[in-house]
Amino acid sequence: MRQISIPGKYNAKVNSAEVRQSEATGAYYLYVEFITDDGEFTFKRLYLSEKAIEYSVKSLNEAFDFDGDFSAVKQQLEGKECRIVVAESETEEGKRYLEVRYINRLAPKDSPAAQEAISKLSAMAKGTLAAKSGNNPF
Repeated sequence: MRQISIPGKYNAKVNSAEVRQSEATGAYYLYVEFITDDGEFTFKRLYLSEKAIEYSVKSLNEAFDFDGDFSAVKQQLEGKECRIVVAESETEEGKRYLEVRYINRLAPKDSPAAQEAISKLSAMAKGTLAAKSGNNPF
């Protein structure tokens, strides 16, 4: 497998997801590895400190319906499809690298409209057509 080398939007699948602890800092993070439709890979570290956990959990919930149970994170994420946005970043020393900036749901969480809304929209559409043609075609 080769690593993603061009910034952009990619359809991807979560290959692995696990909570890890940094040996250098002791910080906990969720390591998520992605594989694109073209077989390229990349990863994202979602930090789990008091300040970062809210953002990390919200992002996971929006993309994968994650319920906050890190003991079941593998079951909830691995194999799930998403869209990732890979962008270029720069270190303080001026080195450039690519990172997963956003993780998004492939399909929106839209739901069917309620019958009441459909009736209201139909009435509005009929009114628009009647006003346009001068007579009601219905």
